[in-house]
Order: sequence, then C-alpha cells, then structure tokens
Amino acid sequence: MFRLIISSLWDFRKSWRKYLLFSFFYLLLSSYVLIPFLGYFLNRLLLVVSSGVLINSGAFSLLLDPRGIIGLVLLSTLAVSFTFIQVGTLIILAHKNNFGKEILVSEGILTSLASIRRMLGLGALYLALLFFLIIPIVNIPVMPELSELVNFPQLLMDSIMGNILTRLLYFLVVGLFIYLLLRLIFTLHEVLIEDQRVWPGMKTSMKLTKQISFTLLFKLLIFDIVVFSLGALFFTALSSIPQLLDMEVNYIIRSYLVTLSSFLTYIYSMILIPLNIIFITKLYTQAKGASLREDHMKTYNLKAFTVIENKIFVQLKRKSILFPSMLIVSIIATFFAGYFINQSTIYAGRDVAVISHRSIVTEEFENSLMGIRASMEAEIDLVEIDVMMTADQVIVLHHDYSLQRTFGLPDFVGDLTYEEILELDVTLPPGFPPEDPPLPTLGEAFDTTGGDTALLIDVKTNDNDEAFARELARVIEAHGMEEKAYIQSFSNTLVRHVQQMNPEIITSQILYYSLGNLATLDVDFYTVHHGMLSHSFVRRARQNNKGILVWTVNTEEAIKEALQYDIDGLITNQPLLAREILGRSIEEPLDED
Repeated sequence: MFRLIISSLWDFRKSWRKYLLFSFFYLLLSSYVLIPFLGYFLNRLLLVVSSGVLINSGAFSLLLDPRGIIGLVLLSTLAVSFTFIQVGTLIILAHKNNFGKEILVSEGILTSLASIRRMLGLGALYLALLFFLIIPIVNIPVMPELSELVNFPQLLMDSIMGNILTRLLYFLVVGLFIYLLLRLIFTLHEVLIEDQRVWPGMKTSMKLTKQISFTLLFKLLIFDIVVFSLGALFFTALSSIPQLLDMEVNYIIRSYLVTLSSFLTYIYSMILIPLNIIFITKLYTQAKGASLREDHMKTYNLKAFTVIENKIFVQLKRKSILFPSMLIVSIIATFFAGYFINQSTIYAGRDVAVISHRSIVTEEFENSLMGIRASMEAEIDLVEIDVMMTADQVIVLHHDYSLQRTFGLPDFVGDLTYEEILELDVTLPPGFPPEDPPLPTLGEAFDTTGGDTALLIDVKTNDNDEAFARELARVIEAHGMEEKAYIQSFSNTLVRHVQQMNPEIITSQILYYSLGNLATLDVDFYTVHHGMLSHSFVRRARQNNKGILVWTVNTEEAIKEALQYDIDGLITNQPLLAREILGRSIEEPLDED
C-alpha cells in the first residue's frame, strides 16, 4: 500500500513540469475558450426558450420544453467532453509513465480527443455522473464557472438539510452515487487504454472492482490523507515561522502569510489532481494483472505540436529558474492584490445597509407598526415588511397567505375583505399596543415612518400581479414615498407591472436560483439568498449597475461571510448584531440612482 503511494509520488516527481504545464494550459483554455463558449451556448439556449433568463422555480420550466431538454443534453455533452479531455490526458500520461514511456502533453490531448467518439451513446450517462461527482472533489477548473451558469438552489439544499427524513434520503443517494463511482472508476481507463466504448468499459470496471470496491475507497482515502498531511505540515510550518524566529507579527506580515498560504494551496490543488490520477492508474494496472503486462496503447500527435512542445521543455530544462520565478512573481502580485482586497473588506465602516427582517429588531411582533417604530428608534437603515392584498384590494402587512401561524385562524388573507379582517377575533401577544391594528395597511406603515425611514416592501402575490402593482403604485404616490419605498418580489411579473405604473419606484428581484443572463432583468437591485453569493455574481451585478441585497443572514458567522462581498444591504433578524459588526449607523445606505 505505502509502496504504491511512494511510487505515485516518485512518478509525479519525475514529470512534475509536464503535469503543471498541462494544468496551467488547461486552466487558461477553460477560462478563455471553453467556459465562454459554454456560457454563450447556454445564453443562446435560454433566448430560444425564454427571454434569456430563468429565475427561482421558473428555471425548471426549461425541462418542460423539448428544445430546452435537447439544449441541456448538448450542453452536458460539451461539458463532459471538456472534462473527459482533461482527465483523459492525465490518465494517458500516467499510463505511459507506468511503462517507462515518456510522451508529450499534446500527444495525450490529441489521443483523448480521438477517443471522444467512443463516449457517444448510453455510456455518456456515465460521463455525466462522473462530471457531477468527480469534478467537485478534484476541483477541475471547468467546474466553478459552470456551477455559476447552472447553480444548485441553495434554498432547496437548506430545505433538504432542515428535515431529518430528507437529509437521510439525501445522504443515502449520495452514498449510492459514491458506491457507483467506485465501481465505475476504471471506465475511462478502459476507454482510453483498451480502446473500448463506454458501456463495455463500465462492465469491465464493475468486474474489476467487484471484490475491491471498499478496499479501493480505503486506499484512495489513505493516499489523500498522506498527501494532505504532507501539505498541512508544510503550511503549518510556514505559519509558524514568525513564532520560531520570535518575530512580532503585524497586519502586513499576517496578510502576507495568509495570501502566500492561499496561493500555495491553489498550486497544491493543481498538484493533487494528477497525483490522484497517477495513483488510480496504478491501482488499475494492478487490478488488470497479467492482461496488462504490455502497453499496446496507440497515441496520436501532430508534427507542429511536437516541435513547439519540445522547444518549450528544452527552455524549461535549461532555465530551471523559470518556474520558481513565475511562482515568486505570482506570489508577490497575489499578495498586493490580497492586501488591498483585505483592506477593503474590513467590517467596520462598510457602507452596507442593515435591514430589519419583517420589521423585527428584538422580539417585536412581525410586520407590525410596533416593529417599524422599534426599527426607527434603533436607527435601523431600512425596514423590511411583507404585504398581501385582501379580497377588496387593500394592501396589508402579513407574511403568510393564511392567518394560522400568526393568529391561529384558518382564514386566508386574500379571501377576506379588509372590514372582515378588522372584525376578526385575534389573540395578540403580550406588549402589543392595543391601538395598533393586527394587520396594518401599507398606508398606515408609511404614516408611521413619516417619510423618515425607507421601507423594503416584499410583495406576496396570488395571481393578482397587475391589480397589486396598480394599488402599490397608488398608495406609494399618495404618500409621496417614491424615494423611500423599495418594492421586491419573487414574481418578476409584479415587478415589471410596478415599473410600468411608475418608473420612479425602486424595484428588486428576489432570487434563490437563476439560470442565464440576469442582466435582462430590468430592476434596480437583486435581493439574493446568501447561498447565491459569489465574487463573479457580484462582479456581473456591478457591471450591470445592479445593487445587491442579501437575505436572510442571522448569525455572526453568516453576517461576516456576506460582508466579504461588495453588497449594499443585509436583511437580518439580528439587525443590532449586524450594526455592531459594522461598527456604525448608516445615514444614506443605498444609492437610489
């Protein structure tokens, strides 16, 4: 076992330049060619089946359109093909090294390209499984960008993890996938080395791993533990340098060490991918036994590629300082970039609005006038409220469609007139002001603020978007709150109607899932679930001149995590905690232009 680990490390040591060169090359290819192409393909697909973007639950409508299904199949085929080329090239390089044969990186790439034809058919389903299971584990460069183009709904994930039965089912499914992955782990080796199609390769892999699947898992775990341990020891030693030298660690040195460790961790992840492929390929050779005593694998190359690559490696061998120099320059550049980024993400002083969720500051009743007053007294920047429309089109403050959770009544807000709501016999919590209505109107909420505090109005529609938008615009205009009322909703139809009624009203689209180009959404802000936050999402929003509000972050850890991004506001049940972390109050939190 440990002899196999040492052998894998030794093989990597002999050809480390080749593996790193390929990793850098494929990273550049993915960033500037493959990913933009996949993004363009996806956006064209969405323009065919929709307006160019699908959001929240509407994203799943893509699966109801035959054109969408065909497009997704083609997109997945392209994605797994790109991944096949990368993993396949590493397998070919590792296999040839096992037999003491040195081949060029371009030779491995072209041989992988020639093998793609064998993935067509039902076997492509295996490659899709490999794509979704392997790539997140080994961090292949294609995955991060694709995960932003087609991201998994974090809200759905939270729902799964919030229930013990669904959580158990989720882990059972994941366990089944991992088991299948282990049983099929040699499929690509069969396709590339034995010139089989994917389906026969899967059968052979199942046969080879029949007796050793769990032993294989154990060996892979031991191998990665050893490799990770070596890396951990190095990074620990690196961070201990100031203590060993009895140095006083100031902010600059600490930032340098953090940035250096982050950069080396990235390089380390690039090393880990080929190391795992080398190790798995050695396990495959062992499992094949006598049937793989000799290498009969045919490879392909072009003379022009051979000449260029040979010249590159000659220069690398002559100028042994080239690689270290590249690393040093990258480390210095990354440090200065990281230093200024770290400076800009200090929590204190950030121009981020604190928004009280459902008007709650501490223990006030949700969506109440007392909550709005408490938010104003605590100098919270914005007050978020939920509104619904009664049967006679009066807008009232309430979150749920029914009154069951809040007042213990089975009635639905949309089925009652405003007069019927006033006549309801409700039990109010202790401390609720007797003069306050249980379900205040939006107009009463505006009167309570006196125009001094902005309201973030979360609109809960019920197939009444146009009428709701018309009444919203009327009430906002009647109270002169165009600059103090922010309309947000899951319903893009409602948001569009509000803009048509009064373009001066500030609007935001609530998002927990998106597919496609969000620039097509004509809104002022995105109100996003915190699970959707990423630096690339923020960058695209800023390029499109969109503001970003984040919902709902309630713990210190979640608030600080959200503040790592360039956002405009935090919707939270703990507004006092958020203000404490930010270290000040905000007079003009949002740019309404």
